[in-house]
Amino acid sequence: SPFPGASALDVESLVTNPIEDAVLGIDDVKRVTSTSQVGFSSLILEFEIGVDIDEKKIDTEEAIDGIRQDLPSDADDPTVSAVSFDDRPIKIFALAGPYEIEQLTGFGKDLQDEVERISGVTKVELTGGSDREIRILVDRFALDQFGLSLAQVTAAISRANATIPVGSIESDEHTYSVRFDGSLDEVDQLENIVVSSTGNTIVYVRDFATVVNGYEPQASIARLVTEEGDLFSAVSLQVFKKGGGNVLDIVREVDEVIDTSIGTMLPSDVVIEVIDDDAEFIREDLNSLSLSGLQTTLIVILLIFILLGPRESLLAGLSIPLTFLITFIFLDRFGYTINFLSLFSLILALGILVDGAIVMTEGMYAGLEKGKTPKQASLDAIKEFRYPLIAGTLTTVFAFLPMITVSGIIGEFIKSIPVTVSIVLFASLFVALGVIP
Repeated sequence: SPFPGASALDVESLVTNPIEDAVLGIDDVKRVTSTSQVGFSSLILEFEIGVDIDEKKIDTEEAIDGIRQDLPSDADDPTVSAVSFDDRPIKIFALAGPYEIEQLTGFGKDLQDEVERISGVTKVELTGGSDREIRILVDRFALDQFGLSLAQVTAAISRANATIPVGSIESDEHTYSVRFDGSLDEVDQLENIVVSSTGNTIVYVRDFATVVNGYEPQASIARLVTEEGDLFSAVSLQVFKKGGGNVLDIVREVDEVIDTSIGTMLPSDVVIEVIDDDAEFIREDLNSLSLSGLQTTLIVILLIFILLGPRESLLAGLSIPLTFLITFIFLDRFGYTINFLSLFSLILALGILVDGAIVMTEGMYAGLEKGKTPKQASLDAIKEFRYPLIAGTLTTVFAFLPMITVSGIIGEFIKSIPVTVSIVLFASLFVALGVIP
């Protein structure tokens, strides 16, 4: 909540404390952390795990609306925003070239508008740029001569820069709204603002101040060095996605917008360099999982082919894709997505899930060698190995289960590891005892 010009103590007593008292009454609030500084107040609310964040955002807004009339009239309205694990950029890229930073900022804003239109993108933040800014440099000595204060100057400029509805004009069939458009964006408009009028004496802004048409100071500076060694000024754009959105699909659409913008919306000599890309990491993990699964399947098939035979090797090899298929079905049903932790868990469990299939295949092969029918060999193998396989699976599952008991945000974050590993192991047990025979 901004409170321009107020000291930290005033912000705390007049803004922070009333808001803090209001939000402490919201259900499921675990912790409230507040910070008061010059001209600004911020509060962070941490809720219990499992609450509906959208519902709590509405509750917070309603609590603040209830005490809004108690806040100082010259304080800006408080804003409420929800923060979650998804509030991190999925793609960061730099836009650079042989242009001034002001031009690059304009290019970046054009691209920002296009990317924000993509379904699944919540926002695109631009950093390192410099926006146009008209500065009014007041000569304090001249201002004192006219007997004016800075507050009077600020109030006069604010009034002149306001857009005010003044009524309507009615004709035979139409009604036209009329408003006074006070938007000021030129130097001469600001110079000619009347600050004071006493008798025949009119004081304009130009009488005690210099109006400069320029750009605001850069809060951050970005530079890009190309592979050729060229150094350019740059702006950085960070793309954020909606919760649950598919990173691969969203990033692909962002890349398409960037590719089509070069030479059309943006000059052809603009350089766009990817700084960070979650989609690339996810593709690498998916490729690693796919490659590891294929290698494991081929090794299992080859070893069992050499030791037991072609039919047994084919059965054991089928256990890996079947186990993954079942795992993906249950992960989807339980609301888990494919992310870094779930991919790590799948790769972790890859070497374990074939154990049951190998044991069952060997058991059935031993039965066939003794002259049993395939049906009888399968039933005998199930009876002989079911309890050892179930015990071995549960032993591994229980080794991961304590991770579910970790509390707080960290516990919620790592919960997908034991859940994914457990689903993989139970799926492999089902394949070993129910599908392979």
